[in-house]
Amino acid sequence: MRLRFAVALLLTPLLLLGACSSDDDGGDAAGATTTTGADGTTTTSTTCAADDADPAELEALLADEVPAGFEAQADDVGETGPSDLAKAARDDGLDDATEVLTELEFRRGYQRLWLNEAGEQMILFVYEFCDEQGPAGYGERAAELLTTTSGFDEMEVTGIEGASGFAQENAEGAIVAVTAPTGGYHVQAVAFAPPGTAAVDELTTRAEVLLAAQLAALDPA
Repeated sequence: MRLRFAVALLLTPLLLLGACSSDDDGGDAAGATTTTGADGTTTTSTTCAADDADPAELEALLADEVPAGFEAQADDVGETGPSDLAKAARDDGLDDATEVLTELEFRRGYQRLWLNEAGEQMILFVYEFCDEQGPAGYGERAAELLTTTSGFDEMEVTGIEGASGFAQENAEGAIVAVTAPTGGYHVQAVAFAPPGTAAVDELTTRAEVLLAAQLAALDPA
């Protein structure tokens, strides 16, 4: 089973374990080409496309602001870790995922999973796009599908500009997802708890703290 970024991730908690923008990521500009003119001046042009940079490099940008008792899991747990276009499309789960991600100029992504002894989960997704329109577009897609297809209730996210929140509680447990764009990145933080453990209010706080920490890590200014 696979961790899903948007709809399939949040359809059922069982899936959680079954499973170009600014160049502040520390790497070179993707596809950068420098040419020198006859007068000695140099011009640098930059291109950006899916899979033109190593998604593993995003790991250095991940926040780790999770509650005490949670432990980060290896990338082979829930098939997390680096995400290229093919993996991002699989995680999206819909037939048009590759087309949509390509149109939105998805570049690369990364996922991280934390667990505690109670079986509660924290999941972080960071997707990088080639411009600021990509995160906005993908955020709209996720919001529509979560509310119309997956039955999530939209909720208010306090103190985080541009953030959206979604929650669902049923016999399988409670789950909260909060999302926000920053620059060329789309960030989603998810908190899940089995029945009889954490309530929605606590999960909301956890997800909001992780989201805020990740946005600050990507845009420290």
